[in-house]
Parts: sequence; C-alpha cells; structure tokens
Amino acid sequence: MSDLKRPNSQSPPHAAGMVIVTPSDPKTVNRIEAMTVLTDSVVATATLALSAATRRATILWGDEEIDVIRQRPGTSEIPAPGTNSLPSGTYQVQHEYSMSEDGRAFDRFVTVITQDFDGSIDFASQGITITPRWEIIYYPIRIALGGKWDPWPVSEVTLHIVRIDSAGAPMTWPSWTTSNNFIIFNPHHVLEGSGAREEVVMWSPLNPVQVRAMVYSFTEKDDFSPDDHASITVRFALPSTILDGDISDVIEGKTHRDNKINYAFGREINLLRPFMPISSGVFTAP
Repeated sequence: MSDLKRPNSQSPPHAAGMVIVTPSDPKTVNRIEAMTVLTDSVVATATLALSAATRRATILWGDEEIDVIRQRPGTSEIPAPGTNSLPSGTYQVQHEYSMSEDGRAFDRFVTVITQDFDGSIDFASQGITITPRWEIIYYPIRIALGGKWDPWPVSEVTLHIVRIDSAGAPMTWPSWTTSNNFIIFNPHHVLEGSGAREEVVMWSPLNPVQVRAMVYSFTEKDDFSPDDHASITVRFALPSTILDGDISDVIEGKTHRDNKINYAFGREINLLRPFMPISSGVFTAP
C-alpha cells in the first residue's frame, strides 16, 4: 500500500458560477484507509479500503474516464466461483487504458474521491506508469531447399539443423535428408517443436530492451569439399504496424547465399489485456 496523498483544501474546487446547496459545508474525513493502484500492461487495478460505509466513491483514472462505486451498507455479496474474496469495505476496480500513439510507456494520475451520506469527503491519489506489453507467438517453421545444394549427379542432401536462442539453450532436430533434384519435386519439412513465444514491450531510449533472437543453422557435411551452410534469423521485435492493432499473419522468406532455404511460419502479435475476475467489496451488516 502506498502513502495516501490528500489536498490541503477542505472542499473540492467548483466550476465558476456553480451554486452548491448543502445542509452544511462539506468537510474532509479520513475515510480512505488505504489505496493502491497496480498496473499490468494496459490494465490498472485499484484497491480501495474504507474505514466506514460511504455514499459513493469516484475513481478518476487520469484519461477522462471515471468509475463510480455505489454500495449501501448492510448488504452482503457472495463472490462467484473463481473470483477473489475481498474483505468487507474493500473495493477493487479495473480499468483499461488506450495505448499511447507510439506504443511506449506513459504516466497517469489516479484520484479517488469519497462522499459520505452527510456530505463529508475524502481524497487520495497515486501516480502510475502504464507499460503496454505484447505477446509474440511464432508457430513451427516450415522449410524447403531453395535451390540445388550439390551439383549433379548428387540426388539427395542431408542437413544438420540447430537453433541457437539468445534466451535459452540450443535446440537440435534429427538430420533431414531431402531431394536435391528439383525437376521432380521440392518437398517441405516442418521443424516440430520449433514454435516459441515471448512477451515484449516497445523499445524506447529510456527502456532499451534487448530483442530476443533465434538463429536456425543448416549444415551439409561434405567429404571432399568444405561444408555447405545456411541460416535463418527470427527476432521477437514489434513491427511499426502493431500500432494499427493485433497481428495474425504468415512470414515467408529465403536465405540469400548460394545455399538457399525457403521458409515460412505463422505469427501472432497480441496486446496483453490481463483482466482478472474480481468481486465488489461491500460493508456487511453487523
């Protein structure tokens, strides 16, 4: 729980010319015992603990969006299966922020205002940082020779395949023997188990994240000449088009050296919106 910040004034500011009619002048009370706002990607979760029942609690999220909590005392609520159980008098609300124009982290200021039944008010606020996160998924890669690796009359080639991952241990596959004769057919091969996923944030000068890279290396061992090589590099980097929305596509390409490999794999990039099931806290009857 963070320390609460309250303004020094005894009443909130009013618009010019507005007439406020109340039975008595509003006064501040220490109604908010604790307030914390946690963020995960573009979702903020505010937890508010009050010392007694209040008429309403208003949450200003700092992006022109407002939530109002209205719970009467003397009621009870049984959380649905799978939800979090909150103590009496504790409220929990979640809010999704719109992504910034460049996809980078941004700051907001969250303010809570409570108003009691007699007009008494209380304030609390907290600054937060919203850091959008995405999940990148690469489905198993499919490969095929992009041209002859050995001159005629060699009809088959055997490739040894290794993947070097900057975020983990190397991965190997059984040797792949395929046709070197493109007159008949050009078979494809799927590297089972080569799918991978990673959670990433947008790079910025203040947050120069290291991009995970996977390098697929293909080697054909020759007895009487230097070994033949080719490689494919796959990076977990966010494309500029991600700002237009989530992505689901197929990446196709080929190596550019003499020993060519054609490849293709499915890709998904999704903005993470980690909402969780929560229950509204209420004041139960004594």
